[in-house]
Amino acid sequence: MARANKVYTGYGSIGEPPIIKLSEGKVTEKTVLEIHGYLREVADLINFGFSRGSFTPNESLGSTSGQCVHVTFPAAPNTPMEVYHDLGRIPKTYTPVRKNGYGDVKDAKSAEWTDKKIWLQCDTADVEMILTLE
Repeated sequence: MARANKVYTGYGSIGEPPIIKLSEGKVTEKTVLEIHGYLREVADLINFGFSRGSFTPNESLGSTSGQCVHVTFPAAPNTPMEVYHDLGRIPKTYTPVRKNGYGDVKDAKSAEWTDKKIWLQCDTADVEMILTLE
């Protein structure tokens, strides 16, 4: 029974690498760019095309449909505050990725969430956070 050693088509397949061409005994810039492009494709396949981005506030999250936002919670603990975003939809989740102190974030006024803003509260005063909204 014959068996294939490689899969060349479909999602998750890795195609043949580019042929390395020499010009006067040196690799050409075009060949370097072809190899670089091939390696990027391989990395994307290994990572399933998933990228989280740079976590820069107000920037999108790579290939996900999320966004990072920078928030400073009010001086009074558990005070609801508006958090504006550019997702164009109501976020399904939020996750703190960085913070300058202790504090747990909770939903607030969830009935008033829109495709432009959500309401959150923190159980500790004056905590700054970068949150991912997805």
